[in-house]
Amino acid sequence: MTEEQRRALANAKVWLFDLDNTLYPASCNLFDQIHVRMRDYLMNYFKVDEEEAQRIRRKYFLEHGTTLSGLMINDKIDPTGFLDYVHDIDLSPVKPNPALDAALSRLPGRKLIFTNADTGHAENVMARLGIAHHFEAIFDIVGADYICKPNPAPYAQIVAEGLHVGQIIRMIESSPQRVRFWAGGDEHLLAPIVAANIAVLPLQDEQDAEEVIGDPLTSLRIGEVAQIISISPRTRGVERRRLMDLGILPGTSIEIEMASPSKNPTAYRIRGAVIALRKNQAEDIRIQRTTEVTL
Repeated sequence: MTEEQRRALANAKVWLFDLDNTLYPASCNLFDQIHVRMRDYLMNYFKVDEEEAQRIRRKYFLEHGTTLSGLMINDKIDPTGFLDYVHDIDLSPVKPNPALDAALSRLPGRKLIFTNADTGHAENVMARLGIAHHFEAIFDIVGADYICKPNPAPYAQIVAEGLHVGQIIRMIESSPQRVRFWAGGDEHLLAPIVAANIAVLPLQDEQDAEEVIGDPLTSLRIGEVAQIISISPRTRGVERRRLMDLGILPGTSIEIEMASPSKNPTAYRIRGAVIALRKNQAEDIRIQRTTEVTL
């Protein structure tokens, strides 16, 4: 480890720990038990012998990344029942670890478990190790919407999906399993552990929301320079992606290059390129002026 890496770790404020074969040694062979339980689940569910169950497991793993994903997509199973069954194992090989307990005590910052297992299994393992009191929360397979590591999607959740200060959100669902909301023209899904780190203030009505995110791009005058704040939630899907591809992103500078008499369309300079936007498009782009025309 380089000195630069050591300094970065010394300043870390949040630590993500994998669980299985990381906080306890692989020699405990818990995965051997899980694989047997998985095989038995498939044999019971499909009413097949061991050889066919193993073939199904390999097929689903290769096609969908995990056996569980294959079962959910192809067979519409209840993932909770599957997870409960395969994690019903003997944890006696996992012994209390005072040395690990002491090491975690010396480590500053928040500590979180990030696992492809479910919360119940993680809690049982940590109880055996005697280290549960060190961890603030568990980000499990359910919170990741059943998307497993190393898929980048769960990691994207942990960095809060690119949400930024001043963004307007509309809540869809808040439950112990997930938090769903609309923001930036897209639906977002976060685990409660991630959502708990995002501070929000309630808005009274739509007018308040408009005031928070600045002025419409249509109000910009020739000679003024502005910074893009956001794209209105009204702009969605392909149209929103097109604007983002053109460089309409929070923090980007924009100015008028040329305006027709009707200002429809108007040519804007952004990131060294000139783009044309119709009036209805520009109305849905919110800005904050950085320089103004002096009259």
